[in-house]
Amino acid sequence: MKFVTGMEIRHRFTKTVNEGDHSLFCSLTWNPQPLHINVEKARESGFSGVLVNGMYTLSLTLGVSVYDLTMEGLIGNLSIDDVHYHAPVQIGDTLNFMTRILHVRSSRSRPDWEVVTFQHFCFRNKDELVLDCHRTTLMQSGCDQAEDETVLDPDVIPATVS
Repeated sequence: MKFVTGMEIRHRFTKTVNEGDHSLFCSLTWNPQPLHINVEKARESGFSGVLVNGMYTLSLTLGVSVYDLTMEGLIGNLSIDDVHYHAPVQIGDTLNFMTRILHVRSSRSRPDWEVVTFQHFCFRNKDELVLDCHRTTLMQSGCDQAEDETVLDPDVIPATVS
């Protein structure tokens, strides 16, 4: 796929967050925050249940984009910036994802490589924005990606993204 500034891709994969995945993530990352692992503490803080670890949501958002964007041709991630959490995620929420291409340029040091900046979005239940972030990557120029990506008409993008 040739990346073009302004292109928007709705990723084909969705994920319903389950307790097992979330507990494993908290365990593997040694994150004992009570809001993530203790229902009673979360309820004392005004939530109906535990809050999903924000790093899980970020990791899932980036991971889901790999098949459509960076499976072929990624040299490396240069940065992940401007991470914004807009709403909490809880066990049982179904998440879906979209990416906008913000910027594409040739690498200054390697003309056969490109620097591509993505803006990733994570939505709960199709249209409620819960997270967005920017990721800058170093890519081989002109690599073929998945051929069946869905490029969205701006009228189809949920209003919370605009």
